[in-house]
Amino acid sequence: MYLVEKLYNDLVTDPDNKEGRKLIEEYSTTHADEPELIRRTGKDKNGSQCYRITEAACDDPDGSKVVYRFNDTFIELRTPFDDWRGLITLGAVGGLLPAGGIGVPMLVTDVIPTLVAGADLRTGEPLEFIDCLSLTVVLVVVVGWLWAMFHFGWRIFRLESFTQRRLLVRFNRRTRKVYVHRPSYAGGIVELDWECVTNSVSPRYGRTPGSVLGVPMALMWYPLETPHGRPEMVFVGRCAQSGDELERLWEFIRRYMEEGPQSVPRPRCIGKFPWPWRSVMASGSLAWPLFKMGGLRWLLPLVVLVSPAIACTATGHWISQLLCWEPVFPRRIRQACGEGIGAVIKARLIDAGAWLMAAAVGWGLYRFISSLLAQA
Repeated sequence: MYLVEKLYNDLVTDPDNKEGRKLIEEYSTTHADEPELIRRTGKDKNGSQCYRITEAACDDPDGSKVVYRFNDTFIELRTPFDDWRGLITLGAVGGLLPAGGIGVPMLVTDVIPTLVAGADLRTGEPLEFIDCLSLTVVLVVVVGWLWAMFHFGWRIFRLESFTQRRLLVRFNRRTRKVYVHRPSYAGGIVELDWECVTNSVSPRYGRTPGSVLGVPMALMWYPLETPHGRPEMVFVGRCAQSGDELERLWEFIRRYMEEGPQSVPRPRCIGKFPWPWRSVMASGSLAWPLFKMGGLRWLLPLVVLVSPAIACTATGHWISQLLCWEPVFPRRIRQACGEGIGAVIKARLIDAGAWLMAAAVGWGLYRFISSLLAQA
């Protein structure tokens, strides 16, 4: 779900948002020299120590479970909130299913033809006033419900469905650029300078544990160092469970960009096809910190309590993945990264497979509902 990215984009792009204008003004004036201060001294204006791209954060860089692509030219990473999806899609499907799966077929096959004919289709007897009123109420309720779902829920629904399947953050060590691929409502596609990056990882975190849901790593660019004159904040990797995990991920990215791919352990890349078990793993990863909090004596009760929630969110996660498309960078960026038309073809093949799977699931669901209606 791209709610966090959308809220931040609305904050810095809405001209009527006073907080957003204040933030941009502060970063453009009061904090304008802070990036150079961090790069020169390793400390911000408050005296807090910050990791620079020229100094090591730890001795054991780790990019496991966060890398989509890895080669001599670039690495492509996931973002932490990709797993936080499914509930909106599940709610939307649950809201549309009664009206779309039952109401619309009933309108098309029975209600509308009966009102047009003005008589009962089975017996041929003219409709009474109460019959016309009842059928009209059914028509208005079904159409009104569908209109309300699409009119008021479309923007929320598009936070995780009928949009790109994932956000992409690509680090190109040859051009020294960071390319970010997001939906237009979440900031769009942007090209940023690696030399100007600052990060949210701090030595003061050390080995301290994070929150239950984890802490994401944010990469930041100040307004004077972005192409559009607004501050940029990009979340990278997974939600870490400790400051140590954040340090290892930052060091993995830093070493790759500064020293090359031979300086980091080659990670096992994540696949992009939306298999259902990947949705189960994504939903389970959100609940895993709960298991780590409790001892073995709480393991069985936790499994019993959490399993239905994991099953529901995994179902919604998978449906939302099937209803999206695979993002591809523009041609100019692909050429800078040494990619050809093969990257586009591969993405479209993934889409074709996912949409065929979605069609099969939809057809099976339609047959199931039809059988229930026939029995009724």
